[in-house]
Amino acid sequence: MQKTNKVVSQKTPFLLYIVPTGDPICIDTNADDKIIYLNHDNHFERVHMNESLFKFALPATIWAVYEVDYRLFG
Repeated sequence: MQKTNKVVSQKTPFLLYIVPTGDPICIDTNADDKIIYLNHDNHFERVHMNESLFKFALPATIWAVYEVDYRLFG
């Protein structure tokens, strides 16, 4: 019987933003690129925020378009 040593690589989450409370918002490359934040009060525990960057960014994009439209056209 042949033994194999599997090494599971832990990739570092990709940093998107750090909120004013100090928690980094990241893309978790270990979990299908889900959006997480790292809770700095709890030893940087990964906390799920959203399933994808698209779903996470969509409300902010809609709000930004609304703001530009409102400022230009009242």
